Amino acid sequence: MAEAEENPPEPSKPASWRGRLSIWTVLLALVVYFAFFLGALAVTGRAVVLPDRLTFEIQNRLDEALGSDRRVALGQARLIVGRDGVPRLVLRDVGLQDNNAGQIANLNEVALRFSPLALASGQIRLVSGEISGAQMTLRRDVEGALTLTRPAGGEVTTISSVGEFNTAFEALFALPILSELSALRLSELTLAIEDARSGRLWQATNASADILRTEAGLEAALRTDIFNGTDALAWLEVTLDTGPEASFGAIIRDFPAQDIALQAPSLSFLDLVDAPVSGSFRALVSDQGEIDQVAAVLTIAAGEFRPRAEVDPLPFDDAELYLRYVPQSDLLTIDQIAVQTPEFKLVGTGSTFISGYAAGWPVEWVGQLQLIEGELGDTGVLANPVSIDDARADVRLRLDPFSLDIGQLTATLEETSVAVTGQVSAGNDGWSIDLDAQVPKTSPTDVLAFWPVDQVRGLRTWLEANVLEGELTNGQAAVRYSTLGSPEFGFSFDFDEAS
Repeated sequence: MAEAEENPPEPSKPASWRGRLSIWTVLLALVVYFAFFLGALAVTGRAVVLPDRLTFEIQNRLDEALGSDRRVALGQARLIVGRDGVPRLVLRDVGLQDNNAGQIANLNEVALRFSPLALASGQIRLVSGEISGAQMTLRRDVEGALTLTRPAGGEVTTISSVGEFNTAFEALFALPILSELSALRLSELTLAIEDARSGRLWQATNASADILRTEAGLEAALRTDIFNGTDALAWLEVTLDTGPEASFGAIIRDFPAQDIALQAPSLSFLDLVDAPVSGSFRALVSDQGEIDQVAAVLTIAAGEFRPRAEVDPLPFDDAELYLRYVPQSDLLTIDQIAVQTPEFKLVGTGSTFISGYAAGWPVEWVGQLQLIEGELGDTGVLANPVSIDDARADVRLRLDPFSLDIGQLTATLEETSVAVTGQVSAGNDGWSIDLDAQVPKTSPTDVLAFWPVDQVRGLRTWLEANVLEGELTNGQAAVRYSTLGSPEFGFSFDFDEAS
């Protein structure tokens, strides 16, 4: 007992300040080293390849964030620090897979920036991203529905309307991993477009796209060259806005008119034209996801009007169209049409209704056209150029076989009023023209102005020499023309106070 008291246990020594200082020094050194490491990356722009184990962990976290139906396959993950000091995760050889449809897309490279606050709480939330080198295929069936397919084949999703597309687009960016995404840029995209309705294939090459999240909704823009199997290369920009006043639009350059006719049912009459078209479209989308109205401005370069391969084309220098289309009523309003050809020029307006469909595609229109300004040029058919004022016509247009029926056309030619009925058509044997005109009252001068110089020359010469004044009444005229024959003209009229 005494011995125990003589040798009491020594109290443990408190940790020295030297020991404590060593630990903090190491931690501080690590922080400084890591900051120096990130700073060096920022200055040099070099990338650090992450080890396979960490890449696999990133892949698992992305799978969790995308949900149970989708998976990601990563080839490589790298860390890059930009000059702004913000680290980016760069993924290479990325495969996006759907558990039901398989591979959705192959992406060469994906650069991602994450929300630091979300990462601190153990969540993955993208702030911005860049994707390059995606390859996809878009198919349109005979009903017009669009289907995105995976590279190896197999459908992923089918969209039948603009409303369905907007819904799918917003649902994608409402996923937790994308809910804070403010900007996404895509580049070097390749998109194959297969159209079962027309049997055509288009290739969108070197495409780029931008997607922005605004307070009102999502905005997207796609820009690309379009290769359609010919020597010509067209250009396209498509925009989408999912805000309260939802809309989508397109800007085109050097698009073949017949390609536009295949994509826009209300403009299927452009199939009659062989010429490049440039212009813009804008469509408003209702709350129900349906298109309320489409407006278009089209500039058509020099080309040919050719309704059938068997007929001789009618060349023109250029044309412009300002159009509005209302799908609910099938009303196509022509705010302005301007056409310039070697033989004539005209400016007019009108409104038409789609009155006939074949396999769900418009093939017939009926409507009224008004000519605001027109002039028949110096072509050698008439003695002198002739102006046309205030012409109005009730017409019906059929596409196949082509025919333009004129129910009633009234026009003022110089100072003469004319009423015309008839038909212009194109068939296997070429052009056919059948026109009848009534002229209640006119003058000898106006008759001679519209009398072809090489037709019935004897009567023309007699009229020109012997009827100097007075009126010609009850005028009747007829034109018959067929590609297989010679043109035929008929005239009859009464004299009133002729001298």
